[in-house]
Amino acid sequence: MLFKSAAHPGKSVRLAYCMNLHAAETLPELLENMQRITLPLRERLAKDREFGVGMYLPAVLAHELANHPAKLAQLKRFLDEHALDPFTFNAFPFGGFQSDGLKERVFEPTWWERERADFTRDVARVASRLVGGTSEDRHISISTHTGAHSSRVPQNERDDRIRACFAAWRSLCERRTRAYLRGLHMLSVILRTTALTHSFSL
Repeated sequence: MLFKSAAHPGKSVRLAYCMNLHAAETLPELLENMQRITLPLRERLAKDREFGVGMYLPAVLAHELANHPAKLAQLKRFLDEHALDPFTFNAFPFGGFQSDGLKERVFEPTWWERERADFTRDVARVASRLVGGTSEDRHISISTHTGAHSSRVPQNERDDRIRACFAAWRSLCERRTRAYLRGLHMLSVILRTTALTHSFSL
C-alpha cells in the first residue's frame, strides 16, 4: 500500500503490515498466521491490490528457509497467490519475539558474534529469492540493531567493538553473499552506534 499526503504532492510512503505482531517460529505457523490474520486485513484495506508485509523471520526459520528450496518456494507461492509484497524484513530479534525477557536480550547476539552476521545473511538470501525477478528499481530493506546495547560495552572496549562490528558488516559484502542477492537492485543496511553512522549497499 502507498500512503500519500496532499501536503507532499508526488511523494508516497510504502506501508506494510509487520509479521512480528504475530511472530511465528516455524513455516507452518507463519503461513497459518498470515491466512488467519493478514489475509482478512488485506481484504479490508487493499482488496484486489498488492498488500505490503514486513517479514519477521527468527534465526531458526530464516536458516531453514535459506537452506531448503522447497520450503522457501512454498512461502513464495503463498505470497504470490495472495498478492502479498515482502519488501521489508526484520532481522533484529534473534528469536522468541513475544517471549518474556525479550527487551533484556534483544541485542543478542551482538554484531561481533558470528551468529548475528549469519542470521542477517540468511534473511538476505530469503529476501533475494522472494523478490527475485522483479523490476530493477525495487528497494528491499532489512532492519537490524546497532551492534550492541551501549550499557553492555565497557568504555575501554568500545573502539575494539566498533572495529569488530565493521568487520562483520564487511563480511556481508563477500562474493558469495552477493550471489544470494541477485534480483535485488539494492539492499541497504543502516547501522548506527553512538559514535558513528555507517551505510553500505550490496
